[in-house]
Amino acid sequence: MLKAHSGTERRSYARTLHDFIDDESHRRLFEKIYIEYRDPMFFMARSVLGNDSDAEDIVHDVFLKIAKKHMARISRIKNDTDLRNYLLTATKHTACLLYTSDAADERSS
Repeated sequence: MLKAHSGTERRSYARTLHDFIDDESHRRLFEKIYIEYRDPMFFMARSVLGNDSDAEDIVHDVFLKIAKKHMARISRIKNDTDLRNYLLTATKHTACLLYTSDAADERSS
């Protein structure tokens, strides 16, 4: 079952991650995209992985990568559809990597 996250919890978590971001406009953008796209990213990861815990981890990993390395790229995306596609593709890719890694581990056991 999906854990409920209040708006306050989401903003607090986004603020924690945005400590990696130096530029104030990038910090505001990060918080905005976290609040707006976290749920669709979670559902994408859960559809690939089949469980909430791994899906939460994937969403966290994607946002951490964005905060650390990709805010300049994200800030250049002006179209909301393109931004959504970028985030969901990154989430799906990261989830698929975990899924194939887990499957390989199971085969070798």
